[in-house]
Amino acid sequence: MNIYTSYALKPKSYQSNDVRWRVLIKDKNENTFTPGITLKISVDGALVETLGYFSVQQIFPMMINVRINQIKYPIYTMAEVQRIVLKKYRYHIDVLFKQILPKDKQFLENLEDYLI
Repeated sequence: MNIYTSYALKPKSYQSNDVRWRVLIKDKNENTFTPGITLKISVDGALVETLGYFSVQQIFPMMINVRINQIKYPIYTMAEVQRIVLKKYRYHIDVLFKQILPKDKQFLENLEDYLI
């Protein structure tokens, strides 16, 4: 059994939430986007499933397309890869949010209120 523990997803005072939102990761070198899906998210970071390979400590722009009921809310962040886990056909990358707008951080802090 594979138990997932992560620094980015286990911050001191916040819990992670299981959500599936679309993600776009920008490769600045090739000017392309790699799609992904969040599996877990917290104020400090996220666990993202993707077909693209990234390296540990790589930093990239990332957009999370939040959808709750009929509401769409994009979150833009600079994210750093903390850990990579190879699954059968995909990668699970654990990212730490390096830069995030205060309003987006507050949204993630209050995420449980929106999910109820």
